[in-house]
Amino acid sequence: MEVKATYSPSALLMLRANATIQRITRDDLWLYIPFSVLPLILILFLWWKGASLSSPAMFGMPSWMLFVSIAIVAPLAFQSMFFVLYWRSLRATPAAQHPQEFSFSPSGFKISTDGANTSFEWKSIVSVHRTASFLLLFFSKKCAYYVPIELLCSDDIETVVRWYEEAK
Repeated sequence: MEVKATYSPSALLMLRANATIQRITRDDLWLYIPFSVLPLILILFLWWKGASLSSPAMFGMPSWMLFVSIAIVAPLAFQSMFFVLYWRSLRATPAAQHPQEFSFSPSGFKISTDGANTSFEWKSIVSVHRTASFLLLFFSKKCAYYVPIELLCSDDIETVVRWYEEAK
């Protein structure tokens, strides 16, 4: 028996998958510290010096507006930057411009595209996670292949997870 899923990669899909992987591995938490802690320290410093939240802090902006711009706008800019990087990566990689086919079997899984094939045995996979959007196949502690969950029925997902667990 074999379970197959085919999809065409896109920058948005890569961005969503990467965000899901980062939530599971908690790998990006350090990125958000400067955007949440540093503005709070700045506001507390200004308050300690006697300034109010509405007094100008930098570039004539009130302190609260500076906090909002750093804490909310900067992470959105980060996500936009990642989207552009993924988009450029897809354009520069010929194999990624074609549909990717995942073939799962009791011995492992294979990823096939036009001109490239990769296969893994289940024992080389660190973990398998099912999320609301993806089936994630971690080949290291922080790196995973992803399959959009809507491409697989629940029986297929259970079968793939069972094959992984039986091989471990």
